[in-house]
Amino acid sequence: MSSANDISILIPDGEHPLLVQVTYCLSRYRDLKIYVLSNKANTPMRYSRYVDQFIYKPHKDDKHWIADINAIVAEKKIDVIMPIYEDGIKIILKHHSLLDQPEKLASLSVFQDYDKATNKALLSQHLKAHNIPHPKTEVFDNAKGDSISTGLPFPVILKPARGIDGQGIHIAKDKNRLEALLKATNELYVIQEYIEGYDIDCSVLCKDGIILSHTIQKANLYESRDHAPPIGIDFISEPRLLEVIEPLMRTLHWSGLAHIDLRYDQNTDTFKVIEVNGRFWGSLDASMQAGVNFVYQYIQMSLGETIDSSGYQNITYLNLKGIVKEIKTRPQILLRWTFLKKHTPLFFAIKDPVPICIRFYHRTRVKLKNLFSN
Repeated sequence: MSSANDISILIPDGEHPLLVQVTYCLSRYRDLKIYVLSNKANTPMRYSRYVDQFIYKPHKDDKHWIADINAIVAEKKIDVIMPIYEDGIKIILKHHSLLDQPEKLASLSVFQDYDKATNKALLSQHLKAHNIPHPKTEVFDNAKGDSISTGLPFPVILKPARGIDGQGIHIAKDKNRLEALLKATNELYVIQEYIEGYDIDCSVLCKDGIILSHTIQKANLYESRDHAPPIGIDFISEPRLLEVIEPLMRTLHWSGLAHIDLRYDQNTDTFKVIEVNGRFWGSLDASMQAGVNFVYQYIQMSLGETIDSSGYQNITYLNLKGIVKEIKTRPQILLRWTFLKKHTPLFFAIKDPVPICIRFYHRTRVKLKNLFSN
């Protein structure tokens, strides 16, 4: 696999589960060497055949973590430092001056713009200031003694300003429920109007606010829990949605990857921005199968190379949870080998089975422990 032309990538926050999708996207390229730094010793991806070297170092504090990154970059002659999750990205941006070779950091926005985009309270102010379609939003901070009242009609949606993956989201159907939820928290929350319509997402790769490539996807299958990410999606074309995303990225001066959640408002026939996820996302492998390998394009862009932005196909895609759910209702799907190869990550998982088996073992052990403890 190694050659004189290998490109070495360091993923410094490799303990995050999104590493699975990232490595799937990079596994197609033999000229890449993937180094992973993790603050967890026994993460399943330690045993991935797609990871060239897994390096465990406990995260003492932010400055020590940056020092560990510097040491690995020098020792392994790293070409691109590529954090994949918001926490790690923010730390690196905040301590950018401590990097020995900052030119090797993958293309990212400056901290102020990044923080504005990924904080729902700050983002709502930005959307309003630039007249970008968004739900009516109010900010509530119990720690500052904000009064529990809203001028929005019920029901309303409550979200932590920095929440992820649907965690901490609640729907309040009346004032009593709203008060009960807000009194129980000291976090910064946003309260948004409930929009009748459907969810739709847009993934982008940008350079200085200009969109270089994108995909648009709509959910077709969900888990049973509320506000969970989709487990099945359709890639679609929707030029009107892109007309909303373009000024958003431009006014944020965005560089790097982002996954934007939107809501189609059936009452106004408009697409409204809900939030910006300034990180890698769970459907990266789906976008790759549709024709856009965001991870590889991101590396190319960071190295100053020209990327292929020829577009994507409108396909349907199921993740592993989606496959399991479909099998329960349509077991004959297991006979559709072409579909499974092109529209699911099953073949990637089969080629890299050890992390999957370890995750399954840990989940089964936890479930059995909870069952017998009750």
